[in-house]
Amino acid sequence: MSRSCRRRLVFGLIAAGAVLLLLGQVAWVGVAIGAGYQAKILCSGLFVSGLDQETIEEQDLAPTSILERILLRGRFSVDVENRAVEVTAWGIRRVARLRPDLGSYLEFEDAPTPSIHLPLTRSRPSADRSRLPWPRGDADLTEADRVDAREAFDLQALRRAVDSMFEKSDPPCTRALLITHEGRLIHERYAPGIDPSTPLPGWSISKSVIALLLGILVRQEGVDLKEAPVLEEWSDEEDPRRAIHLDHLLRMSSGLKFGESYADPRSDTLRMLFGSPSAAAVALKSPPRHPPDEVWQYSSGTTNLLCLFLRRRLKEKDRYLTFPREELFEPIGADSAILEVDQSGGFVGSSFMYASARDFARLGQLCLDDGTWQGNRLLPEGWMRYCTTPTKGAPRGEYGAHFWLNAGNPGDPADRYFRTLPDDVFFMSGYRGQYVLMLPTERLVLVRLGTSANGLDIEAFVRSVLDSLAKSKK
Repeated sequence: MSRSCRRRLVFGLIAAGAVLLLLGQVAWVGVAIGAGYQAKILCSGLFVSGLDQETIEEQDLAPTSILERILLRGRFSVDVENRAVEVTAWGIRRVARLRPDLGSYLEFEDAPTPSIHLPLTRSRPSADRSRLPWPRGDADLTEADRVDAREAFDLQALRRAVDSMFEKSDPPCTRALLITHEGRLIHERYAPGIDPSTPLPGWSISKSVIALLLGILVRQEGVDLKEAPVLEEWSDEEDPRRAIHLDHLLRMSSGLKFGESYADPRSDTLRMLFGSPSAAAVALKSPPRHPPDEVWQYSSGTTNLLCLFLRRRLKEKDRYLTFPREELFEPIGADSAILEVDQSGGFVGSSFMYASARDFARLGQLCLDDGTWQGNRLLPEGWMRYCTTPTKGAPRGEYGAHFWLNAGNPGDPADRYFRTLPDDVFFMSGYRGQYVLMLPTERLVLVRLGTSANGLDIEAFVRSVLDSLAKSKK
């Protein structure tokens, strides 16, 4: 063998070794993230949603790709007494535990777990309230609701639209579907094992809820959205992040670099959610990439920076942890709602909120009514107008302040997120097809919660609901 051939062989072996090493590192990280994902989702499914383990494994943890089939192969051990789940995969162990009324969190042995001893027990609906119709209570549909439904909708067409959402894709694609009109509950349907009180994951719907909490803080304390620096870590005169203010974060236009990927186990998002005891700590490491307000980039890390701002603004720990419940959930009767915290005690507002379909609809109704609830103002006047004003740089005018929009391209209004739906539609949206859609002109709120988005055409469903509304008027 010639010297040049030997040299090429050596370089080839070195390159092959480097590739194998890289693949090994990626695989190890992927297994660790996968084990964390399984432990967290199973723990919340069991002890927050109250579902059985077989259902969670078959639906929530079902792999959707070849890579997931390799990585999501953990062995589960459930400790019902201590409300904990242990997952072991390829020798890697991850544990998730429940904090009552704060959801489940992943436990990392090399990180402290703060003790939380607070009066966190949520109030429960009274017997009288349980007999009140939605939204004030959770009684079944009243005769007035049925009359309103018959007068407003072609009920046969409406039921066909709803039924289609449970028939499409791999069942059970849809777990809960709910429609309200003019503040009345018109129709709801649930998959087997789910009922009107079952808390289900909203995933990134949580982001919009953080915007509502910030709105409440603005009303209560006069927080300035142009306040800068937002965080003390950005206070250095030479730090370009000093120019970032709350409006930039709410509009996902901070200019911070953050990898929003669910396919790459090394991504910032997956490390933040399933590889760290503190979601905010991962997000805080995001370096500046663009000047603020120049580039729009969807980023889950951004929302957890807002959670960190809330935590520091609400300095007393008990006020921070009870703030969502006392200032938002309880006032609107969303008794099932839980915004989960990580091991450090910080809300993971980007992704981890659970609530029933009825309670997600309550949040939608609050938004539809410009932040008022039964005559009581919770959000500042005009807050929802702010949240639904398109952000500069967001394609097709599709994003406001932590809310998705259907505003359309200013130069071509027909070029919008949902081409066949009205341009005033705005919505909360989450992974695997979670939706809370608000249609202001028609005074509709639609909620869809499920375990898969495969084959889901939410636009066609909403269009069918609108068609059933129109047919009743002919």
